[in-house]
Amino acid sequence: MDDSASKMDASESQSVAPVDQEAWSRDVMGRAFTEAKIAANIDRNSSNYRRIRDISQDIRRWIDDQGGNMDETTWQKMENVTADGKVKKRVMYPGSAVPRMGTFVAWQYTCFVEPNFNEPIDATRFSDRREILRVEEADENNAIQRGLRLGVAGMRLGENSHFRIDPSYAFGELGVPPRIPANAVLHYIVEMQDDEIDDRKASTRFLRQPVDIQADLGFDVCYRAAQEFREKGVTNFKKRSWEFARDNFKDGLQAIHVCFDLANKSKVTEVYIDEGMDILRETLIMNTSVVNAKLGNWEEALEAAGTVTESNAQHAKAHYYAALASYQLKNFEEAMEFCRKGIKLASTSPEMTELYGKLVGQQKKDLEKERLMCRRIFAHAQPEVKKDEFALVGQDVRAHTAEQIKKMKDSGKLVEVPMNYVFFSDKLSLRYLEKEAASAGLVAEVKEGKSRKIIRLRRA
Repeated sequence: MDDSASKMDASESQSVAPVDQEAWSRDVMGRAFTEAKIAANIDRNSSNYRRIRDISQDIRRWIDDQGGNMDETTWQKMENVTADGKVKKRVMYPGSAVPRMGTFVAWQYTCFVEPNFNEPIDATRFSDRREILRVEEADENNAIQRGLRLGVAGMRLGENSHFRIDPSYAFGELGVPPRIPANAVLHYIVEMQDDEIDDRKASTRFLRQPVDIQADLGFDVCYRAAQEFREKGVTNFKKRSWEFARDNFKDGLQAIHVCFDLANKSKVTEVYIDEGMDILRETLIMNTSVVNAKLGNWEEALEAAGTVTESNAQHAKAHYYAALASYQLKNFEEAMEFCRKGIKLASTSPEMTELYGKLVGQQKKDLEKERLMCRRIFAHAQPEVKKDEFALVGQDVRAHTAEQIKKMKDSGKLVEVPMNYVFFSDKLSLRYLEKEAASAGLVAEVKEGKSRKIIRLRRA
């Protein structure tokens, strides 16, 4: 697979033909109407919806800071992009380098019609897509959406900016009813990715290919694209560019799914290809879970990590993130199940140990709440019973303690046995261990190690 993926014929290595800017502009706004249906059904818990909501709130907050009036006094505080001041710009997040002419960049946009900043008329996030733009000189005489192109042409890599575009630089006196009225002033929030896209790479070719014919690129190009998306995602992850990293990993998954479809159609049976695709797909899914956890998208993180645990029950990292996402979603029983399996696979993981301790603590709180409720409900119906000091000790701790004590009793040769420190992260569990050991004629010994406690059972 590596040899075939490294070969590119002459036609693949050549630069892609320039984008038809007019067709691109027409397509950008034309899709708004079909995507209005998608927008109406967008998941309100998704990261895309939250980002659109944040953008809307940012515009309204900025207007409030300027006095709360949507008049010329407010808009004059924005920077002029054109000499006549009909295209204005406000930098929300500064960028770095200026993209080179002829290169490609990826960007997201959200569009509003003034003065309604509550509901966008179009956004790339409606359909979870990104735009790919060729960096070229903007032409002020080009009538189709020239305001947006003029604004984007002056952006830097990684920059987020707010543009206000006069109707004469947008859709003019006619508009595009019903969503864009006549003489509509448009506001665009544009988010530019922080690196250029090499148009010779397979990943760029894959992104620019319409979804329904991506398979026409062939197996080698799609597989190479999936690898490039993974590498780019890792780079963006290290930069803490979580959203860009997530997009890269999702693009990689799309590419690898196309590879599987092509492999099935051509009946590819080579083991090295199948194994390579499986490993790459698992890596991309797992990376998607991790980056969604960074973004706080816990449902998406759980779904991705759960997919990996189903296909690979020995994947400790997947069990951890599934447990972490379940914990954040307050599905504590499910989180404990994932965490128990994860501890068996990686008992020395400090993250797993910390999460297990939180879950044990949560279980104790829940049990205490249930008992308190029962005592209140049945206060007069039940006789007073003696309180069990160790009632809140978990079944995992009890089972592990009983197992190790039995091991010492059954073998006369053993002087001591180690205990799994993960189960004894709190004082109550340690007291329980000491009591049970004493009952069996043994001693529970606890010492402080360099990074963790060392717990042993030894003969008295």
